[in-house]
Amino acid sequence: MKEKILVIDDSPTVLEIMRDALTNNNFEVITADNGKDALQKVESITPDLILLDIVLPDLDGWQICEKLKKNKKTQDIPVIMMTGAMTGTDHQLKSFDIGIDDFVIKPVNTDILVARIKAIMNRSHKKELEDILKFGMVKIVAAIVMTLGLFGIFFGVTFHFVIKTSQLGRYAYSQLSEVTYRLNMMFMIEGALLILTVGIIIFSFVRIMNKRFQRLEELIAKNIHQE
Repeated sequence: MKEKILVIDDSPTVLEIMRDALTNNNFEVITADNGKDALQKVESITPDLILLDIVLPDLDGWQICEKLKKNKKTQDIPVIMMTGAMTGTDHQLKSFDIGIDDFVIKPVNTDILVARIKAIMNRSHKKELEDILKFGMVKIVAAIVMTLGLFGIFFGVTFHFVIKTSQLGRYAYSQLSEVTYRLNMMFMIEGALLILTVGIIIFSFVRIMNKRFQRLEELIAKNIHQE
């Protein structure tokens, strides 16, 4: 699966150069020449990385980046800022303060740019992989604790009723058969609820972990593809 890069620039020449360079390095390239179109495309395609020009006809690169970083869906997408007009230290510091991952000056050396893109993506993949593994361990521990807790509650309630029934049997033996019947019904209901609850926990756990493993497979495939 090719990684998607969204290139945002109002220059058709720059877009064409970026498309050729990135396509030749096995990236899928999507382009946008204004901020509003770019934000819509980010929402719809969720690119793996964004190349963002500062000077655009509607929203500037800083405004776009701020919107991306405030959106939970897009805040983790790496952003490389490109500019040929604003190269001062203040502009670069402002870009990093907003949350960009790298800063390049036009005209861009495409070989260096591709190397930077791969380095950023590798770091991003490594972090995501660590998050997946941590998430998996937390979910496993949570599932075990919840299951043990349910068994503890089940056996605790059962033990309580057994004790109460034995005490009642000493003083009202004639009622013991009725109490035993109700106790058996309680066991059946408790057992059914326990099985249903544990089944729901296991199903939810497997479903969540399956999605995580699918993403893990994608990351591994991408790393192999890049190598």
